[in-house]
Amino acid sequence: MILIHYIGVVALIGKVAQYRAAVQIRRDKKCRLLFVCWKAACTLMASV
Repeated sequence: MILIHYIGVVALIGKVAQYRAAVQIRRDKKCRLLFVCWKAACTLMASV
């Protein structure tokens, strides 16, 4: 019974870690996109 409970806890932790990793990747992509847009805007302003 304890073993089953332990496996359940490990599975839950794994799911949470996976979800956090996915959120982090999504956030990184968003930040990178913002940074690219900001850089492009700065380049445009500098060239004008």
